[in-house]
Amino acid sequence: MQTRILVALLCGCATTAGALAETIVVDDQVQVRQSPVERPKRGITMAQVEARFGAPVTRTRRSVLPELSSLPKQQRLIVLSLGGALLAWLAVWAIRRWRGNGAIQPAKPAN
Repeated sequence: MQTRILVALLCGCATTAGALAETIVVDDQVQVRQSPVERPKRGITMAQVEARFGAPVTRTRRSVLPELSSLPKQQRLIVLSLGGALLAWLAVWAIRRWRGNGAIQPAKPAN
C-alpha cells in the first residue's frame, strides 16, 4: 500500500513540474509564460532595468553553475539523465528501506 502511494506521488510530482514552470525551452528557444505583470525585455542591461522598474529590494549572489537553458543540448541531456537516474535510485532506496531488507527472519522456538 505504501509503495503504491509513493509511486503515485513520484509520478504526480514528475508530471506537474513542467506544468508549473515559468520558462520552457522549445526547439532551443527559451519561451516565457504569458503574464499580465510587466517584465523587463531580454537583452537589456541591469542599469536599464533599474531605471525603468527601480532598484531591487534584495540582491542575491550569482550562481557558480550555469542555467540549464544556457547549456548546449548534449550537456542538457546529460544533466537531465543524471538527475533522473538519481531520482530513480532514491525511489528504489526509499522503497527498500520502508519494506525492510527483505531477509527472512528465523522463527523463534516455542517455549
